Amino acid sequence: MGIGIKAQTIDSSFAVNGMIPYGTTGNSQQNLGVGNKMITQPDGKILVAIDKMDPNGPTDLYFYTYRYNADGTTDTTYGVGGASKIFTGTSSKNKDLKLQPDGKIIVVGESEYCIIGICGAPQFVMMRILPNGKVDSSFGTSGVVLSNDIFGNTGTYASPIRVQLTSNNKYIIAGKGPAYTQFIARLNSNGTKDNSFANNGIYLDSTVQATMTDLITDAQENIYALYLKYSSPLDTMNYADNYVLKLTANGQPVTTFGTNGKVVMSVGNDERPSAIALRNDGKIVVVGTVRAFHYAYDVLDKGYVLILNQNGSISNLLNGGSTLQKFAGDSTTFFQSVTLTPNNEMLIGGNVTTKIAGNYHQKALLVLMKDDASLDNNFNANGYLVLDHGLHAGIGSLACILDAHLLPNQKIVCSGYRNPIAGNVKRSVYLFQLKNSGIGNASGIGNITSQEEILIFPNPSDGLFYFTEPADRIEVYNVIGHMIYSANNSTQIDLSMSAMGVYFAHVFSNGKERIRKIIKE
Repeated sequence: MGIGIKAQTIDSSFAVNGMIPYGTTGNSQQNLGVGNKMITQPDGKILVAIDKMDPNGPTDLYFYTYRYNADGTTDTTYGVGGASKIFTGTSSKNKDLKLQPDGKIIVVGESEYCIIGICGAPQFVMMRILPNGKVDSSFGTSGVVLSNDIFGNTGTYASPIRVQLTSNNKYIIAGKGPAYTQFIARLNSNGTKDNSFANNGIYLDSTVQATMTDLITDAQENIYALYLKYSSPLDTMNYADNYVLKLTANGQPVTTFGTNGKVVMSVGNDERPSAIALRNDGKIVVVGTVRAFHYAYDVLDKGYVLILNQNGSISNLLNGGSTLQKFAGDSTTFFQSVTLTPNNEMLIGGNVTTKIAGNYHQKALLVLMKDDASLDNNFNANGYLVLDHGLHAGIGSLACILDAHLLPNQKIVCSGYRNPIAGNVKRSVYLFQLKNSGIGNASGIGNITSQEEILIFPNPSDGLFYFTEPADRIEVYNVIGHMIYSANNSTQIDLSMSAMGVYFAHVFSNGKERIRKIIKE
């Protein structure tokens, strides 16, 4: 089973020698900034949420989203020269984005603007952007929702970091709330609060000294939030009692999950969770970093994977529920993101640090782990790939993967940041593509059978797909491996509430599994 591909190579047909360039050959913003999150659209175009603030230079005053064509070239039909540039205040940071079925884009992040007489602090920003990169004025107030629109005068210093779409065109947003609390809120399609959610539209977490790091929803639109908790208000380098929170679709704690909806994680004395994902069997995957201190007053960071059962108990898939990972020759390992393949393998992005000639060099890291967290040696022959796309200089190289997507053609596209010029500390968007990834070996996406005992029609469809005979079970996955639909003893698939794009239908019948690519128009 599998196609035996072991080599990992940069796809030179993408952009310039496999990655988008820095400088005048880039988009209208020279591709400057950090690529926090990305979207691979149904048409293959790539949207990237940008943090363009330069900590070592003049502050950029705009909120940015970049869009690229499927081949990595600048999409000149978007914004100005491929960049949507919107003024919302100084020091703007685009943290997350989602694509609506109608092609509009929801973005969340922060900017420094004045609210109730307080200026110069990061504040809440949420916008809806049209497919051409301009603001959708029908959303919020002239296209923008700010802190006081959600929290009133108590919303000072609030800032969202994640957004999810619901099946009925509403938005789940989450991040830092008022008075150092963490919030999860639901908004209507026009940007107003949905007061039927939680307490007048907002769930405020009672834990103090915590920061939300990631948020996901399942097929029933239950909400899973991942939190990093500081051990004391002044010690932000020492973390303890990090936890996962589960809410119902209406914003109430799921009492059968952990203790009143919370599961406290214990991987190490100083763990920093980064990302959360849901397996297709309902188990929960958390990745992050654990810091240990070396006897010579140095530090040793290791990436970790933790798997929880649906009720929040520790899964027995891993020994003790979690595993730590460090790579030979590297002094530190950081896991920043995780994407699941249809058979629950984990594609993890991040970075490692290596000391070269007395300088520390941060290199990009991409790992493929099996569902028991062992390295999948079909991926690059060793299970991981280290990429040095920053230049060695006095400051060291700089490259990190913050998001990775598996495409239907088995290629992988990654986003993050890198330092493209020796001695230059301005970060450039790190967007590149890999081919011959070998993920087809693991995910089954590359093993679409040619046997046509069961036909799916019409295909493409506007949402309803039918079979020529009943199936015992049907599971439908999106291109990043999340199960978005399932049914038993059925002759149809209903994706009428799902976004347009490519999906993979796993059809179980008479003891066999068949995989079909389906397209919703």
